[in-house]
Amino acid sequence: MRSRIHYNIYIALLILMAVSIPLSKFTLSSSQLLLAINWLVEGNFNRKFRKLKEKKQLIYFLGVYFVFVLWLFNTQNLNWGLQELKEKLPLLSLPLIVGTSAPISKKHFTWILLAFTSSVSYASIVSTFIYTDIIHKNISDIRHISLYTSHIRLALMVVLSCFILWNLKNEQNKMLLKWVMILNAVWLLIFLFILNSLTGIVILLSVFYLLSLRYVLIKKKRFLKITGTLILLI
Repeated sequence: MRSRIHYNIYIALLILMAVSIPLSKFTLSSSQLLLAINWLVEGNFNRKFRKLKEKKQLIYFLGVYFVFVLWLFNTQNLNWGLQELKEKLPLLSLPLIVGTSAPISKKHFTWILLAFTSSVSYASIVSTFIYTDIIHKNISDIRHISLYTSHIRLALMVVLSCFILWNLKNEQNKMLLKWVMILNAVWLLIFLFILNSLTGIVILLSVFYLLSLRYVLIKKKRFLKITGTLILLI
C-alpha cells in the first residue's frame, strides 16, 4: 500500500515536471525536489542499490555528472563552477531516481508524454497570440514571442513533440484521438516556421531524413529499398 502511494506521487510529479519543462523553471525545480524527497521517504534502499548495481548503463550515465565535478578543479572561477554543478544536478538526481524506482507502466508513460506535448502546444499558442498581437507584448525580434523559455529550446521541444505525437497516434484505437494528435503535430510544424528557428528546422529535417532512410532500409522489397535509398542519398 505504501509503495503504491509513493508510486502514484512519483507519477504525478513526473507529469508535473513534464508540464513544467516548457512553461516554468520554478515548478520544474520544485517537482525535481519533491521527486527526490519522495524517493528518500519511500526507503527500500537495499532494493534500489541492487537495481543500481544491475543497471551498468545507469552507473555510466551518473558518471557524466562526476566528469563535471572533476572539471571543477580546473576552473579558475569557483563560484561559476559551483553554479554550473547546481544547474546540472538533475543529471545526477533524475537518472538515479527514475532508474531505481518502480518501472513506469506504459499507460503512465503515455500520460507523461501527452502532458509534455500538451504543455508545448500551450506554449506555442501563447507565442502565436503574442506574434499576432492578441496578447500585447512589445517585441523587437520574432524570437521574443517565446514567453517562457528561449526560442531555441522551445523549437527543440516542438520538434520532439511532433515525433512523440506522430508515434503515439499509431497506438491509438480511437480515430478521433488519432486525428487530434495528427492535427496537433501539424500545428506544431506550422508554429516551428512561425518561430523562425533555423536550429529547430534543421534538426527536424535531419531527423526526418534519418528516419526515412531507416524506413527504406528495413523494407523487404528490394526494388523499394534500392530506389528509396538512392533518392534519399541524392
